[in-house]
Amino acid sequence: MEQERLTSMQVYKIGDIVDYKVKSRFASYCELIDEKTEITSYLQGTAKLFLHKGQTVKCRVIAVKEKHPKIELVDISAFEQSKDNLTEEKLTKQLESQD
Repeated sequence: MEQERLTSMQVYKIGDIVDYKVKSRFASYCELIDEKTEITSYLQGTAKLFLHKGQTVKCRVIAVKEKHPKIELVDISAFEQSKDNLTEEKLTKQLESQD
């Protein structure tokens, strides 16, 4: 017996903060998925953000539609500077080690 999927209207309320995972990147937007509900959404205006597939981002639900909730990014500080990013200090050490 196949389980019926929930709609975004059944799951989300306006103002909810949701953890999404980046599913796909495009030129000006990203396709995100809420892994708890398997509902996808689209985050617009991501052209200048350094997002990558599999990354988790927090978004606020600003409108609820039948299929995909409309969302906005809540806080970029969580992914803007990751421990794995190349910092000036790491670059300096790398260059010094090559001398």
